[in-house]
Amino acid sequence: MVDLPPKTIFLIPVYNEEANIAPLLAELRSLFPSAPVCFINDCSSDGTASVLRASGCRYLNLPSHLA
Repeated sequence: MVDLPPKTIFLIPVYNEEANIAPLLAELRSLFPSAPVCFINDCSSDGTASVLRASGCRYLNLPSHLA
């Protein structure tokens, strides 16, 4: 576990990261158990949105791809 400054939040942009979300979230939760995590889904075309929904974490689905 790593100490973080108060009010630290992880904002993680994702695009077609279906296979990487669960391992990343598990690692973040093990290292920073009290830090909030929020994923920003940049209109992924794979199963990213489904994985985020199933994970129970906070996330935002953008209405269109920003790139």
